[in-house]
Amino acid sequence: MSEIQFSHANGFPARTYEVFFEHLQPHTVSFVNIFGKNKYRPGKTWRPMVNELVESIESQHNQPVWGIGHSFGGVLTLWAAVERPELFRGIILMDPPLFPPLFRLAMGISHSLGLSEKLVPIARGAARRREKFASREEAYEYWKNKSFFRNFHPRAFEDYVQHGLAPTPEGGVELAIPRALEARLFATTPARIGNTQPGVPSYYLYATDGVLSLNQIKLQKRIFPDTTFLPVEGQHMFPLEMPDLTASIVKNIIGTM
Repeated sequence: MSEIQFSHANGFPARTYEVFFEHLQPHTVSFVNIFGKNKYRPGKTWRPMVNELVESIESQHNQPVWGIGHSFGGVLTLWAAVERPELFRGIILMDPPLFPPLFRLAMGISHSLGLSEKLVPIARGAARRREKFASREEAYEYWKNKSFFRNFHPRAFEDYVQHGLAPTPEGGVELAIPRALEARLFATTPARIGNTQPGVPSYYLYATDGVLSLNQIKLQKRIFPDTTFLPVEGQHMFPLEMPDLTASIVKNIIGTM
């Protein structure tokens, strides 16, 4: 049995992944439920949340862990493993947004101009999200036919309705990850990746219809020559769409080590 530290995608508290965690048993899973909401806040980069991840591992584990991160959480996991390899047995990155050079150049320009939240489409979309509902039932009805959630595992969607919302003093519910925080994290998607060679065994699970094209994945393979790349037939949110399959892949990786 191994100990796992999981890091969530932007906009999705870790508890949204509970059905995925169940399929990972008998391995145990710890996590930061929501990055960037407490003392470690996003500024111009995601680096403060790397410190939050490291602190979480140090406080919850007395032996090296398997670091698993989805999307935004994958970048945090990679950076943490580069900085503190002694904390990890290995890392598994699930469709991290490690974009190609031209995209990063555009992000760097938008960062330098202070216009990222206006120029990055996904950040603009997050900033416009509906944030409050009268009840979880209303949120369920509002979200259930949205194309983004259409392929979610039923349990994962229910867990998002449960854990992606928090009660308000007025009696309704609101996004547990405030839309301003979600938009800020999207707007500060890294323009500079820096040293990304982890000193531990590393695996990169990429969605065949994910954030990077297959040609861009070929570039990632050159950047990470010692990393094992594994395709997952599906879209970027595959851990919440196919939690059983994703957990099976993860368990096979851990088992081989």
